[in-house]
Amino acid sequence: MFPNLTTYANQVALYINSGKIMADELSVACRKGMKIGAYTPTLLPDFPGMPDEIPRLQIQTDKGFQLTMSPARIDLTLDLAFGLEKADDDLFFENLSLLLDVLKDYGVSYSRAGALRRFYCVMNKPELLMSECFGNAKSDGLSDFTVNAVYNATVSGLNCKDVYSLSSGIIRGVEPGLVAMRDLNVNPEQGLMTPGKLIEFVQAASVLLTDESIVGFAGAR
Repeated sequence: MFPNLTTYANQVALYINSGKIMADELSVACRKGMKIGAYTPTLLPDFPGMPDEIPRLQIQTDKGFQLTMSPARIDLTLDLAFGLEKADDDLFFENLSLLLDVLKDYGVSYSRAGALRRFYCVMNKPELLMSECFGNAKSDGLSDFTVNAVYNATVSGLNCKDVYSLSSGIIRGVEPGLVAMRDLNVNPEQGLMTPGKLIEFVQAASVLLTDESIVGFAGAR
């Protein structure tokens, strides 16, 4: 029987089409306009030839929020080592809306988005459980087992990649366990996403990216 999973992280990636905000300006705007907690930002100045994918701003707060910003994308994450409650989910989605409001003032537009949720279960030898669920591989000497599956899906009228990922891992830095991830990424070149469409997509994704979906995935093998 597949174990119960604890949700410990929500993440949304916003892929930038146009518009620009300087790292120090975004840090100040987030402090004023969002409810993510206290933080000291890490700023990396631009230099000629610097790849767009390298973050110019990294924020980690006392409430478990993380925000990274590069010219290519902005990621908002809430990561709590002992698990997320409904109130934490509600605060995450509220802060996503506030972040979109902040970015709207700087003319930022979006080419696509991704939504991700991470789970864990503290247990000994998770690789043996996954071996039984996914192929019954030889267990003698087995020290790790990783499963990755990518499906095509349509969410809120958008074509997406729907990802399942499971592996052995270390929970909270000291405890062995099963680590799982669910990820929905909008495929490129489907037109710009308005803030309203982004929220619609993330809300629809939250219904799909559940621990029950992973249990069903494992049980269907």
